[in-house]
Amino acid sequence: MNPGTAPVRLYPRGFLLSPAAEPLLDDLGTFRTLPLPGYVLQVDELAEVSVAVHGDDWVAVVGKAWPLSSGDLPSDGDPARHLLPRLLLGGAAAVESALYDVSGRYAVLARTGGRVVAWNDAAATRSVFFDAARRRVSSHYDILRRGRTGTPDRLPFGAKVGVNLLLDLTSQPGIGALVANHRLELGDGRQVRFHGNGANPALELSVSERLELVEDLWTEQLDRLVALGVPLVMSMSGGLDSRAMLAMAREHRAFFRSFTYTSASAVEGRPPRNRWEEVVGLDHELTQQMRELLPPDHHVIVRTPSAWAQANKEVLARNSTHEHGRWLLPTYLSITPDPRSVHYRGNLFEIGRCYWGTAEAGEDPLATLCRVLRAHSPKVALPDETVDAVVRERGAALGFDDLSEHYAVPDLAYWELRHARWYAQVLNETDTAFDTFTPLNARRLLDVLLSFPVEQRGSAWAQHELIHRNHPSLLFFGINDRADLYVRFAAPAAPEGAGEPALARR
Repeated sequence: MNPGTAPVRLYPRGFLLSPAAEPLLDDLGTFRTLPLPGYVLQVDELAEVSVAVHGDDWVAVVGKAWPLSSGDLPSDGDPARHLLPRLLLGGAAAVESALYDVSGRYAVLARTGGRVVAWNDAAATRSVFFDAARRRVSSHYDILRRGRTGTPDRLPFGAKVGVNLLLDLTSQPGIGALVANHRLELGDGRQVRFHGNGANPALELSVSERLELVEDLWTEQLDRLVALGVPLVMSMSGGLDSRAMLAMAREHRAFFRSFTYTSASAVEGRPPRNRWEEVVGLDHELTQQMRELLPPDHHVIVRTPSAWAQANKEVLARNSTHEHGRWLLPTYLSITPDPRSVHYRGNLFEIGRCYWGTAEAGEDPLATLCRVLRAHSPKVALPDETVDAVVRERGAALGFDDLSEHYAVPDLAYWELRHARWYAQVLNETDTAFDTFTPLNARRLLDVLLSFPVEQRGSAWAQHELIHRNHPSLLFFGINDRADLYVRFAAPAAPEGAGEPALARR
């Protein structure tokens, strides 16, 4: 496919739950309409959907929701059929217990006793927005925003803020974002925390058992991914996340295509002109050194001005609330023209990396939340007290003052408020090319990442250990560093006059 002529889709893999069908989605010609008692569910043709109905009660699952063998839900491709009895007999808590062991990128929508509730996947990679007053739930902010034509936008805090300070807010006061680890009660727009306020089961396992659990469930998911029979791709950089996902896919490597994006300067051997070219130039250099360990079908994507992205900017702006890398999309579409393709990613490792530090001894939980959000956000043209008042109010509503001793405010703030709201929009942007699957995206597995001591988490010990256990050769090459193991450890013992060691050739 010519990258310049590749089609762009509006709201790919999206959905809308509403009391009545939305003509905008009907007019697209790509959305199916599924009637439910009291509601209509419209789902893009690329998204999987499972529906179960009993009288006026129902459950609908949109997206890839894959029960893991560590739980008790059957893995037969029809999750709604198994979640509905749990909802009817055990209420929302029974559904939440089952979802602890469900991976994938999905939303669960349900109605019971006239009450509508919703959940998303563990890391909220399936964005979910809601308009409680209009009884609407959708995958895309733009769908709901266009239904509020008479309501002017109003920025959270009254000023532009970075994604880390958005909390559950949007530019429309009546539209909220469902936060990871929360249940939406659509009737009044409340979000109820159901994870992070109990025990972390991974703490009961030995270190070896934790690593084996990650390996077993990861392999199980890769087996299922391959069984889909659709094109699979992975992105490779010189960093730790892609190194780990490559190691974990060692036995599945042949089923994937891979790509590395870089600059023309790197490919042509010219010095980098800026920091971005320096970073992606190193990615190119390291992946070339590892070339024979990558999937056989590997592509190098060179950044060039994208007339395609410019021509389609209005549609792309409606698919995601912020821009990440639209220039990549036409090349993605040329590498994987089948829209059912799946991108295998490892980003969720960072949820366990303790990037936002720890709580201070005796610190009030909401004070901790205010501190870490301000510390990791661009300066806002407002007094700290004004920002803190909003953070405290929303933080309390989201249960940050009611976490158990097994979870820390900085960890869950990074998981739920930073990573989830950023990553979900990256995936909304790339949905026009492919779906995305991140094997760590189950609460049981993310709990494993959070179960190690802070010192080990900060050094990415578990990540390095998984690479060593599954593909130790990958640790020879530098990780975001030109110096490989030989240069770092063996070369210093070279005899006098040997000169500087040569870096590994591609």
